[in-house]
Amino acid sequence: ERLGPQRVIGSVVYPAVEVDAPGLIRHVEGRRFSLGEPSGEKSERTMLLAGELVKAGLQAPVRDDIRGEIWIKLWGNLSFNPISALTGSTLAGIVADEGTRTL
Repeated sequence: ERLGPQRVIGSVVYPAVEVDAPGLIRHVEGRRFSLGEPSGEKSERTMLLAGELVKAGLQAPVRDDIRGEIWIKLWGNLSFNPISALTGSTLAGIVADEGTRTL
């Protein structure tokens, strides 16, 4: 009850990063942070947050169905992250490799 839906703005984070060394994270690509209310409404607070992210040079689309986008992102992570961990490859490397494409 302390953290109900009225105190949450959903977000799906798309930037890709790599760990170059312990404590050293490098941004590879991506600037999109999708936002949305759990209820699906486009509230003033969500629009304000999106505006601030855009001012900072990011993409911040406000979605009607953030829950659906969260599930799609999770599905992608469940599909590719284990292969990435096993092969030590990035997503770009996985999709470019003939062997992993046949999986």
